Amino acid sequence: ALSAGDLDRAARLIEQAAEPTLMRSEFTTFLGWAEALPDEIIRAHPRLYVYHTGIQLMDGLPLPVAKARLQEALGAEASRTFSGAVTVFQALIAAYQGDTRQSANLCQRALELLAEEHLFLRSLVAGFLGLTYLWSGEFATAARALREAVRIGQQSGNLTITVLALCHLAELLIVQGQLHAAKASYEQALELAVDGWGRSRPIAGMALMGLGYLLREWNDLEAALRDVVEGIELAVRWEETSAFIGYVHLACVKQALGDEEAAQEAIRTARRMVLRFEGMEMATITVGVYQARLWLRQGNQEAVIRWAEERGLEERIQAGELEKDTSTIPSLYGMLEYTAYAEAHLAQAQPDEALAVLRPLLQMAEAGGWTMFVIEILALESLALQALGDADQAMLCLQRALSLAEPGGFVRLFVDRGAPMAMLLRQAASRGAAPDYVRTLLDAFGVSQALPSRLAPALVEPCL
Repeated sequence: ALSAGDLDRAARLIEQAAEPTLMRSEFTTFLGWAEALPDEIIRAHPRLYVYHTGIQLMDGLPLPVAKARLQEALGAEASRTFSGAVTVFQALIAAYQGDTRQSANLCQRALELLAEEHLFLRSLVAGFLGLTYLWSGEFATAARALREAVRIGQQSGNLTITVLALCHLAELLIVQGQLHAAKASYEQALELAVDGWGRSRPIAGMALMGLGYLLREWNDLEAALRDVVEGIELAVRWEETSAFIGYVHLACVKQALGDEEAAQEAIRTARRMVLRFEGMEMATITVGVYQARLWLRQGNQEAVIRWAEERGLEERIQAGELEKDTSTIPSLYGMLEYTAYAEAHLAQAQPDEALAVLRPLLQMAEAGGWTMFVIEILALESLALQALGDADQAMLCLQRALSLAEPGGFVRLFVDRGAPMAMLLRQAASRGAAPDYVRTLLDAFGVSQALPSRLAPALVEPCL
């Protein structure tokens, strides 16, 4: 129809094929068809217009443009199902902007508008709800929503939402410190994300990038590099901007491998990609935090200070943000920023200032069940206390961190803190704390548990 110039018929066919094509994660195929049509033809088919806008939104369409188009579409058709479809993507916009409460409200409104049999859109809503609750730290609710998304996705044949929901479940499990359960969720997603010939569909890229993150944390760096690179290659075939998180993971892997230049190039690529997400606070914060962490690993403290000033972190602390959650930014991203900020204080030999951030943050993490952040905060606290000369309290913090981290097998969370952490771990080993686990961590540093004591000053000198 396109070749024959019968554009109205082509639009009707694309509209009919939209849902099955999107459920197979063939977003680029759908966009290729739709973008072969003049804008006025797409606008004349309101349902196609909404799906085109929604998929463009996930592919980097500026949020104000997407908002305006969805509002325009509402004036073209008044059915409950159509209004429900528009509301689904309005909920996604709110989530991208960090307004999790509004996103959850819109998701609930969409469910009220959509009939039970409209499984495609209802599966999208369940997935978006799960992601919204994950970002805001409501883990039990997030898990229920994501499992419901998996159920509806499988019932409706929506491969895309099924795989995404399993990946988001894995992310939730990671934050809760359950790395092995997260691996199982990613592997389940990979098993599903294949076509009839056993080839990976584009959506498999999300699971591979997540597995790469886990493998890096376990210090299996070559395998992590393989999975992240393959994940990026697949993800760009799904929708290009989804690969930004893969480049973030790639930067972390390259840094762990000692290739600082490649690490910076990867994070610059991630930043260029998120610039396409005009108004998408989540992606901007994520890339900014990991860029700051790279600068810390590479000794560029001045750049980290500038980042913290641009984000207004000190002003937000002074305004009481750590005492009460008044921000519209989801808690997950606040945790990421503040742990990086505390580590920046450590890098500037300001352990008291680091503790002033870490202690209230620890209370929030414990209350919310953010086990991964509890481990990280305790590890940073142990470094701060060691720098202040309080060796006993430092060891208590470290031992608690080790007890929480050992079941999941966290490695890079400790190793990335460098020589000061290696010294603390040697002290923990001398006290018999988690001997097998500590030996694994010291091996990851390249430091033997039997390291001669005469080398200890060389390990302490780079401290903070």
